[in-house]
Amino acid sequence: MAQVSPETMIELLQAVNKTQSAQIDEQTKTIKDLRELVVQLRGIIANLEETVREFQRKLFGSSSEVLPSEEEETEEDADSENLEKKEATVTSHRRKYQRRTFRKELYKNIPEAGL
Repeated sequence: MAQVSPETMIELLQAVNKTQSAQIDEQTKTIKDLRELVVQLRGIIANLEETVREFQRKLFGSSSEVLPSEEEETEEDADSENLEKKEATVTSHRRKYQRRTFRKELYKNIPEAGL
């Protein structure tokens, strides 16, 4: 093996040191950029999660429409027969109340498609 002078060895080590220093600076900059990107992405994820929760509440949340059970429908049918035509006195005329329409009655009016 050939003898390398100490000056050449020092120059070689300095060149390696500069190369490694440049690589470290580049990696430090990349790490900084990636950390900033992570912070931005976490903000975007939080906004998207909130949007998803809002849509889930709108889509799957409790509804103001409550469907009556069959027992309630039969009770309402019996009550509706008694309430069919009532009159109330209003200042200028008499108003006739009509009974409420229930789902079963509405379904009767829908024509069945021939299958």
